[in-house]
Amino acid sequence: MSRLLTIITLALVLSSCRKNDTTMEPATTFTFIADGTAYEWNGAMSTNAVQGSVISKTIESGAPVYTLSAKGTGNFLRFQLQASKLSIRSYSKATTGPSDNYHDQSQIKFNQYYIIKTGDFAQVIITKIETLLATGDRYATGTFTTVMSSDVTATKVNITSGVFKGVRIIE
Repeated sequence: MSRLLTIITLALVLSSCRKNDTTMEPATTFTFIADGTAYEWNGAMSTNAVQGSVISKTIESGAPVYTLSAKGTGNFLRFQLQASKLSIRSYSKATTGPSDNYHDQSQIKFNQYYIIKTGDFAQVIITKIETLLATGDRYATGTFTTVMSSDVTATKVNITSGVFKGVRIIE
């Protein structure tokens, strides 16, 4: 009888959860291909000094900005998402001429790149936001792609197949 009561209680608890709630902290993964080379920077920045990812909210010029940041050994990526509240949608920016956008940037193979020249762009798509029931912490999952230019040389980096999962959102 007590086993049946436990099963019923568990079923009630799980069925009362919202669709995007979770009872376990998701594993954090961050993968992409840069100019044909695959990168995998898994882990949360808060628990890994060498590599990981996070989405953090700041205020710039009076407006809220979310920054998706990831780092691997000697490398990093950073995308700014202009939004008052991070939500499931596409965030895009493109450059049609010379720009001073040094907020969106990457360092791949020790070369730094930015969205600063004609044809440069970034697209980040948030496909899922989960809330951890125990703490209220939120985690994002999505995809990204970008083309960025060096501000020193004429080189560009083409980043494709970007996928991030379980990246903690710090507000």
